[in-house]
Amino acid sequence: YKSLEGGSGSSEHTSSSENTKSSRTKPVALPSERARALLESRRSRKVRFELMPGDKPADPTQQHYEERLQPILKQSIERQAAVCGQQHIHREENSRSIKKVIRDIEILQKEMKRLQKAQASMRSRQREGGTNKRE
Repeated sequence: YKSLEGGSGSSEHTSSSENTKSSRTKPVALPSERARALLESRRSRKVRFELMPGDKPADPTQQHYEERLQPILKQSIERQAAVCGQQHIHREENSRSIKKVIRDIEILQKEMKRLQKAQASMRSRQREGGTNKRE
């Protein structure tokens, strides 16, 4: 650092190195109001929902946030549980309807086989009888 301020370094160089030094120390030494506000808002966002037995909230506003957020959290958990319950019901309904569709398909396949057999027997009867009207 001293060698930069010596005769070998230009005046521009020393001013730029001082600028970087001052910009590096400024936010730590003197946080601006905006930085402080940002820090406070970050702290307020990290709200813990349960305090341990020995713990005390850092400030009264945190207690206020916890009291305000507790019912919201409870409500969102209940809503999530309700959604899961609905999904379970829908899943059961879907599996029932799928089983029903499979049964219907099986019935249709049996019916189709029966009709094919009937058609084949009609053709063979037509051939035997000699009344082949189509061919």
